[in-house]
Amino acid sequence: MENRDINDRIRESAGTFIAECDHDYRQQLHDAAGAIARQLGARGPVILLSGPSGSSKTTTAKFIGEYLTHFGVRCHIISLDDYYFNGDSGRYPVDEDGNQDLESPLGLDLGLLNRHMTALAQGKEVKIPYFDFRSRKRDRGGARPLSLGENEAVIFEGINALNPLIADRQPKAIRVFVAPTTPLTRKGKVLFDCEKIRLLRRTVRDLNHRNESALGTLTVWASVMRGERKYITPYAPTADITIDSTLGYEVPVLGYIVKPMYEQLPQDVPQRELVDQILEALPAIAPIAPEMVPDSSLLRKEFLAP
Repeated sequence: MENRDINDRIRESAGTFIAECDHDYRQQLHDAAGAIARQLGARGPVILLSGPSGSSKTTTAKFIGEYLTHFGVRCHIISLDDYYFNGDSGRYPVDEDGNQDLESPLGLDLGLLNRHMTALAQGKEVKIPYFDFRSRKRDRGGARPLSLGENEAVIFEGINALNPLIADRQPKAIRVFVAPTTPLTRKGKVLFDCEKIRLLRRTVRDLNHRNESALGTLTVWASVMRGERKYITPYAPTADITIDSTLGYEVPVLGYIVKPMYEQLPQDVPQRELVDQILEALPAIAPIAPEMVPDSSLLRKEFLAP
């Protein structure tokens, strides 16, 4: 995506530009749902959907589930997050900084997860757990029963869904990887690479949905990226279906929100170089007010305030 092309489209009609970008993204998901529906008979009902932080896994999974109904398939969605061990269980590995490694698949109850996947594929009933992030405990009272009937499927979505510790135990499962993969360029040179786009996404999401400041997001970003390179992106090539979740209008919208927050950060903030690069690049992009983004948009559903 060239910044000049984006700026021209925004000046011409930002609303039309947003609608066209949303249509292109939705078309990918419709096509993915069709491909999945055609494979379910041979591959079974389990779908594994992975992607790095800020890739739009949750909303993409929901949209694919909706489109699967167009192909006669009822779809259930389960978050791998609900299989985390209790925060005080002592089961989490430790990262190189001595903190709990929240990116590692070993923080998940892999035994229970794989038993549930296998049982669902066999048509048996299981009780899906619920993990309460406020207490960092698995809420036993929140477990919900689930079994799959004819023409039903289940998407397990999470950062580690394609990790071999999970995916190799379900060799017939359909594998999906989602991430923004189209950088924003200026005169052929990268202005916003996909890491910066995802950092903008996560900064806004954490503010609106997790009551976390920009400083808080930047403080954990190095750990997030380290875990991504170790546990997530190496397995992207194993996906049967890859979805590019980049939206041409997201940097104009997210940059509009993030710019004043980043300008107020202290000089010794973590990721200072990355912050400066973003601030230097934003003036080249025409802004779009968040109010222009419709409720049906991926950006609205997963990152912006409702």
